[in-house]
Amino acid sequence: DPKTNDIRLKASVSNEEFGLISLLVPQFQWLGGEGEADVDISGTLDQPIANGQLTLNNAKFAISEIQEPLTGVTGTAKLAGDRLIVNNIQGDLPEGQIRIDGGLALFPLPSDAPPIPSPSTWINSNSDCGISTRGGSMVEF
Repeated sequence: DPKTNDIRLKASVSNEEFGLISLLVPQFQWLGGEGEADVDISGTLDQPIANGQLTLNNAKFAISEIQEPLTGVTGTAKLAGDRLIVNNIQGDLPEGQIRIDGGLALFPLPSDAPPIPSPSTWINSNSDCGISTRGGSMVEF
């Protein structure tokens, strides 16, 4: 609503519909597999609230920052208000496996916000996110 800055967006996508994400995120290209996402964004432009769930099963996609496509990607993530909680998303690269697990702030957190769940070594408390491969290389974004 332009008069109040209220926002409301609900979206559900599955499988091939993930290809539409590349319209919003050009660095992402869906290449196949199974995926489901339900997202509900509400609140205001200044204080958005995002809720939802993402499930991937044997998904394959490309990210422009990574040379080879990720394959066999499986796991879940949850949008919970002002944070993203990743629950053991795993996938394969030619050099080895990747795993993402932990929490990430989506928006600047107020000082009285509850803590983000214990992050894994490649998602640190400053909300910087990276992907670590078993071979020891690191991709940060």
